[in-house]
Amino acid sequence: MSFGLDKCAVTHLLKGRLQGLVQEMELIDGSIISALRAGESYQYLGFDQNQAQDTVKIKMALCSEYKRRLRRLWSSELSGKNKVEATNMLAVPVLTYSFGVVKWNLNELQDLDRETRKRMHMERSLHPRSSVARIYLPRHERGRGLLGLENLHNRVALQFACSIQRCSDPLMQLVHDHEVAGVGTFLYKAAQHAADTLGLDFRTDREEEHEPNQLRAGIKTAEFRFLLQQHKDKSLHGVFYRHVEEQGLSKPLTFAFLKSAALKSETEGFILACQDGVINTLSYRSRVMHMDVPDISCRVCQRAPETIMRILSSCSVHATAGYIHRHNAALRVLCYHLRHSYGINKTPVLPYAPGEIGSVVGNERCRIYWNYSFSTTRLLRATKPDVVLLDITSKTMYVIEFSAPAEGNIVTKEEEKQTKYHDLLMELRRLNPGYSVRMVVLIVGVLGGMRPSFLANLRTIPAC
Repeated sequence: MSFGLDKCAVTHLLKGRLQGLVQEMELIDGSIISALRAGESYQYLGFDQNQAQDTVKIKMALCSEYKRRLRRLWSSELSGKNKVEATNMLAVPVLTYSFGVVKWNLNELQDLDRETRKRMHMERSLHPRSSVARIYLPRHERGRGLLGLENLHNRVALQFACSIQRCSDPLMQLVHDHEVAGVGTFLYKAAQHAADTLGLDFRTDREEEHEPNQLRAGIKTAEFRFLLQQHKDKSLHGVFYRHVEEQGLSKPLTFAFLKSAALKSETEGFILACQDGVINTLSYRSRVMHMDVPDISCRVCQRAPETIMRILSSCSVHATAGYIHRHNAALRVLCYHLRHSYGINKTPVLPYAPGEIGSVVGNERCRIYWNYSFSTTRLLRATKPDVVLLDITSKTMYVIEFSAPAEGNIVTKEEEKQTKYHDLLMELRRLNPGYSVRMVVLIVGVLGGMRPSFLANLRTIPAC
C-alpha cells in the first residue's frame, strides 16, 4: 500500500499554537512529508485547515462556487421542475456540506436565498412579488420545491443537535458538554433558534422524558406547516389557496401542473404569479402598490375594475375572441385524442397550429362532431354542444361540454351546463333510437382549479 504524500503535511501544535520552526518529517522508507508553515493551509474535506479555520475565506469560496453553479443552471434550457431539482442536487450541497462545521449567521443565509430568487427573476422564472414561502414548499404540496438555505440550515442544525444529545459515544458527550457550556459554541444555539421558529420543543438536557428522536422525526412536518401557514396568512398571496379550500376543489388536480417536467420555468413562474394575484393590473397598482391611478376600469371593456380575474374570465370584449380561442385550444387536445383512439388519425401528435377542425369526421367505428349544430324537431335553447362522440360499436352517444370559468363559478357553471343541454339530450335519444345518450361536463378554472369529480367525468368516455 502506498500513500499520496504530496497531499500530506505535518505540523506541531501545542494548545492551538504553532511550535517554532516545523521540520519536514522523514519516514522509514526515506519518503518526506512536507511541513505546514505559518500562513499556509491544508485542505481537509474541502476546507482549508491550519491551527484554526479561516472562516471568512471558506465562506467566500463556498458562496462564489454556489453562485457560479446557480447562474449556469438557471440560464440553461432545462424545464422549470428540472431547474429546481438540479439546483437542489448540484448547487445547494456546496453550502449544506459546511452546515454544522462552519458558523453561518442568519443574515448571510438570507442574503444567499435572496441571491437565488434574484437569479430566478433575472431568468424570467420568478415574479418579484410572488409568494416567497411558496417557492420552498414541496411540489406535492403546491410549491416549487426549492430548498431554502435558511430553512435547510435550521433543519440540519436541529437534526445534528438531536443526534448529539442521544449519542452514547464519549467524544459526542464531550461535544454536548462543550455546547451546553456555551462558550464559543453555535450548534445548540442554532438548533434552539430553529426549534423556536418551527414551534418545537428543544432542550439541551439529557432527561429521560425528553425524546430527541421524536423531535427529529417531526422537523420536516413542522417546517412544511410553518411555510404553508406563512403563505396562507398573506392577504393577497393566500386568496387562491383559501378559495380552493372553500370551493371544495381538488388540490392534487388543481396543482398537478407543478409535477410536470414539460413546462418552461418562465411559464411555471407566470402561472404562480397569476395564482398569487400579483399581475400588474390597474387594480393591483392602485390597491397594493398605492400608485396614483385615476381610473382603474378595465382598459378593454371599461365596465368594471381591472383585476386578474376580470381579464381572465369576465371581460365582455375578450369573451368574443380570447376566451373562445382558449376554450378551443384546450378542448382540441381531447378531440384529437378521440380521433386517434378511434383510428381516424394515424398519428397521436397534436398539431401545434391546426387549421379548421372538421365539423364531422368518422369511420365504421364512430362519428365525432365538433361544434356541430344538430337539427331538432322543436325549437331548443342550445343545439350546438362542444364535442359529440357517437360510438357505433357500443351504441352510445357522449355529449361533451367544456368550460373555463373563474374558480368561484365552477360549481355554478357545471350545473348550468347540465340544465342547458337537458332538452337536447332528450331530443337526441328520440332521434337516435337504440342509442343511449350521456352528458359529460368537463370544467377547468381559469387558474387551473378542478373539482374532485373531473377525472371521474373524463373516465366515462371510453377512449379516456
